[in-house]
Amino acid sequence: MLMSKKVAFIGCSHFAVFEQSGQGHDSWTWQLSQKFPQHYYRNYSIGGRGLDFFQWCLMDAVNWGADIVFLNKTHRGRWAMLGMFNEASPTEMSWIEHKHSSNWSECYLQTHYIWGSRGDAHYSFRGIGKDALADGDSDGYLVDSYLEKQLTITTDTITNVSILNDLRNNYEDYWYRIAPKLYNFDNLFIVHWEADDDDDEILSNIRTDTTVIQLLCNIVKCDHWQELFPHGITLAKNDPHLSSKGHKIILEQYILHSKEVRNSLMSN
Repeated sequence: MLMSKKVAFIGCSHFAVFEQSGQGHDSWTWQLSQKFPQHYYRNYSIGGRGLDFFQWCLMDAVNWGADIVFLNKTHRGRWAMLGMFNEASPTEMSWIEHKHSSNWSECYLQTHYIWGSRGDAHYSFRGIGKDALADGDSDGYLVDSYLEKQLTITTDTITNVSILNDLRNNYEDYWYRIAPKLYNFDNLFIVHWEADDDDDEILSNIRTDTTVIQLLCNIVKCDHWQELFPHGITLAKNDPHLSSKGHKIILEQYILHSKEVRNSLMSN
C-alpha cells in the first residue's frame, strides 16, 4: 500500500480551486488529488499573487511538512509586503485552513499585507481583500484616509523604482531557477504558466520544452491564448482561465508528462 504524502500547491489564479470563480472541481490541482487520493493536499493559491507571496506560502508549507510542492512561475511584476494598517493588524504571520474534504484544504494568510500586480495596488485582510486603494475597506477593517493616501504614494514609488525594471525581472527569474535548491522538500516542481514578452528561457523543471500556454496553443495550432476558447479550453474569449477540458489536458500532458512527477506521487 502506498504511503500518504503531503502535497502543496502554491500559485496564482491558475492554481486556485474554490477561491477562483469558474474553476472549483475542474482545476487540474483538484483533478490530481482524485487520481492520487492517498495523499493530503493544501492549496495556497490566490489570484494576482506572485513571488513575494509565494515565499510566505513556502514557509508555511515547510512548517506543515510538505513532501511535494507545485509552484507556479507566474507573470513578472507581482509583489507583496506585510504591513500593520490599523490597531487590529496581527503582529505575527498566521494561516487559516478551510477543509473541503478529509484530505483537501485551502489555506489563507491571516496577516495583513499590501500587494500589487505591476501598476495595480491592493491590500488584503484575512487572505482575501478588495481593491483597498479604491474603497479603503476590506472585510470590515478600516484604513483611514491619510494612510490610504500614503499607501497610494508608496505603492506608486515601489512600482516605479523596485518592480518595473530589469533588476526585478532578473531577480525573479533567478529565484525561480534556484528555488528547488532552497527548500528541504522531497520535490519542488515549477510550472511555467505563460511566457512574458521578453522571456528567453522556460523556467520549469517539469517540461523544459514548453510553457502551459504554449502547449495548449500547439495542440490546437493557434498563436495566442485568446484563440483557445473556440476549442473549449478556456472559460471565455477574454478569460485565460482554463475550462475542465483545459485543466485535464494540462494535468495529463504537462504535469503528469514528467516521469519525476509521476514517481514522486506513486513512490513511498
